[in-house]
Amino acid sequence: MITLSVVSGLGRPAGAVPVCDIAQFPSVQAAQSGLRFSCLFANGGSAGTNEVSGAFTFHDFQNAEYHQGAARTVKVTTAAIAGSGAIAATAGHFVAEDLNHPVSGTGVPARAFIKAMTATTITLNIAHLAIPLNTVLMVENSDARTVDNIVTVAASTTVTSATANFKTSDIGKSILASTLANGSTITAVATPAGGTSATVSAGALASTAAGYPVGCTTAPPLPTCNPPVATIGHTQAQSTTRSVADATNTTTTITSAAAVWRVGDVGLKVAGVGIPATAYIASFVGNVATIAGGPMTANIMAKNIVIGEPGATAPSDASAVVQMMSMFDLNPAFAGGTGNCVSGIPETFVQQGTWRNPGSYLTAGVLGGQPAAGQSIAQIVFTSSVVSVGAYIQAMPAGVVGDPQTGLHYDLVFPFLAASYAMCPPPNAVKMALSVQLLPASSSQGLLAAGIGRPYSPQVRSLIANSVGIKTATFKSNTATVPKDWSIAKSCTIPVANAPVAFSCGYP
Repeated sequence: MITLSVVSGLGRPAGAVPVCDIAQFPSVQAAQSGLRFSCLFANGGSAGTNEVSGAFTFHDFQNAEYHQGAARTVKVTTAAIAGSGAIAATAGHFVAEDLNHPVSGTGVPARAFIKAMTATTITLNIAHLAIPLNTVLMVENSDARTVDNIVTVAASTTVTSATANFKTSDIGKSILASTLANGSTITAVATPAGGTSATVSAGALASTAAGYPVGCTTAPPLPTCNPPVATIGHTQAQSTTRSVADATNTTTTITSAAAVWRVGDVGLKVAGVGIPATAYIASFVGNVATIAGGPMTANIMAKNIVIGEPGATAPSDASAVVQMMSMFDLNPAFAGGTGNCVSGIPETFVQQGTWRNPGSYLTAGVLGGQPAAGQSIAQIVFTSSVVSVGAYIQAMPAGVVGDPQTGLHYDLVFPFLAASYAMCPPPNAVKMALSVQLLPASSSQGLLAAGIGRPYSPQVRSLIANSVGIKTATFKSNTATVPKDWSIAKSCTIPVANAPVAFSCGYP
């Protein structure tokens, strides 16, 4: 089911409505999903005005989410020989909440996480390799993790793993494995402080033997004898690395409504003007976070701060994640060497948008600053020989005034659309075609080794699990004087998990 509706309320004739398409694919819950929105605009009209907005926001479908997760980096202060046990990081400020958080870096194998700690040392669940002095390790802000040695018995609700380190806080978490029923959760653990056995909500579908599923095959072309990997807690939501613009601070606290502090933020680095590099979040109450590693320079004016550092599965800076294609009659006053504005011959332009993580945003020579509302989780930079422009992925709370999405959602904000200023002035017979396509994952994420970082998070955009039914996205102008009919909405139906493979809400 796909319906396209136009919301204008401006009393314009139907023929003036821009021709637009908004699509996502795949349109299946819990899947990486790309996005495309394309519109065809007139340059002129009865009033002789440009119908292209110089700034706009794409309010994404309610079931879309973008890269989640954050991390903090710690420096190894004593070289660790292979399998030596505790890894020292004097400034690591490890706390009980860090248990079972994945760790990555030189000498750390895949699927490693913290099994035990002191304030200055960590012990991993599996043996590590040699770790040189001053190695920087990454600690994720989540206890979602994977193990590759799960043991199950058909119809039994008991699962075991020598390295899973099950603990009481795992109760209620999802557990996913090829030998377990879909939707299984952990209902009990044998050793509350961390053990090798847990009870799950449904009997296992199959048994394992000698570390492999019973009946597996090594025959080509698709051998199935791989260790049974179990993912624990992959469905839990998690706070992410983000930049907010409303922060004020004393010497020891930061106040920000937009930050929406969460338990997963404790221990993360916080950065901004007047904040020392050693500062991190020690605790929070409501909108106020207490900061250790200070003092900070007190500030009563709203400013930008960055919470957390990019996790191991975040797209790397400068990864291409968006393609913007446009076709219009280019004004030679904007870019010399092009045809005149009376010839009516359009030019075509393709720009790659590259991802920048919070803390690495480009400002010099980049038009379009970070929006004030919401949490900015990425800057997308479009660079050309003439001008560079920034766009932003914003995590938006519910109930923002003027936002067509009433619940929690993500916006793609384009504060400055260079093409709208580069067109030949109206009236002009040549229309403008604009198409923006966002990739579901970056090339850097595709190169990640299995078992690195927070499970199920190497994506740019994906669809939320257990979210079906009618969803709506809106393409809307941000300018003070809105071009006519510049609010285009599309609704589509997200099918249930067992729906047939189709382009029901996707693009062909």
